[in-house]
Amino acid sequence: MKRKVNLKFIDYSDGFQSKWPIRDLIEKNFIINEAGRPDYVVNLGHVYKHYWYDDCIKILIDQECTSCDFNQHDYIVGFDDLTFGDRYLRIPLFARWPTWSRYLDRTP
Repeated sequence: MKRKVNLKFIDYSDGFQSKWPIRDLIEKNFIINEAGRPDYVVNLGHVYKHYWYDDCIKILIDQECTSCDFNQHDYIVGFDDLTFGDRYLRIPLFARWPTWSRYLDRTP
């Protein structure tokens, strides 16, 4: 049985959050309840709305032109090659899009 998690996606453009692959990954194991008082906040880091949420775990999905700041976020998913214990997950930029796997299956 899936556990329910209070989650809030912020800094996403309209309609974009439902297309973001991270949501699909979360929904495989959890039922997402988009709560006003979330336990987890997931953001892209373009706007600083994450400052409005103090009593939750903040997860940054790092973009090309931003830098990681572990003083502002508890966990970061990024494409930089760095190590920060279990608080950082590296996913190459190309792997963030649903069609990336077809390039691995190509034969020369």
